[in-house]
Amino acid sequence: MTMTRHLLLLCLTLLTGCVSLQPTLQASAKPEKINAYVAGSFTRANSGGFGFVLTNADNGFEYVMPFGEDTSWPKDVKDQVVMIQVPPGKYRISHWLTYATLTKERSKKSEVTNKFIAAPFTLDPGAIIFLGSFSAKTETTVSYPYTHTNWSIKPNPLSAADARGAFAAAYPLFADAPFTCSMCIDSLLDALLKAPRPAPAPTPATPAPAPASSAPAAAI
Repeated sequence: MTMTRHLLLLCLTLLTGCVSLQPTLQASAKPEKINAYVAGSFTRANSGGFGFVLTNADNGFEYVMPFGEDTSWPKDVKDQVVMIQVPPGKYRISHWLTYATLTKERSKKSEVTNKFIAAPFTLDPGAIIFLGSFSAKTETTVSYPYTHTNWSIKPNPLSAADARGAFAAAYPLFADAPFTCSMCIDSLLDALLKAPRPAPAPTPATPAPAPASSAPAAAI
């Protein structure tokens, strides 16, 4: 029995379930009009596996994008650009999760609460959305006899021009494909400027002057 099959059987027995990752594309990959693409730049240090869960708005299917190249053992990566392919459609990043790199056992799955990261987007055939730059970190503290693990992710500042340059270097054959960056500084500023602003509070009405009295003036 192969090692891969052993791991798959182990996953079936784990109550927490296993994570099914979308394969990241090789640098030599070529665009295909029947697919759409999701890319990003990722940094992870002292950590196991991290991933974003992309949920299709039409059928509820979930696609897990790993934070960098998937490895059997924990491995640090720095500003690594990776890309996955998904069917065209409407998506949102609904969750982020962590998992063991060897067994793919899920450690934690959390809802994305950042409204900019979780904003829905549409992927046309052949189009690319670059999610932005993100850092993932695992911190473990020991307070005998307990061990506490804290997982965290954070977005990093990135301009659209820098995102496009990093992406083109990683996937040169996609240089001419339609490209947008959802969490780049330019896109965030544009979203903030277009966001509806609250209506100003109404100015309190000025009370009308009291009517003049018709009574005779009092004698001094």
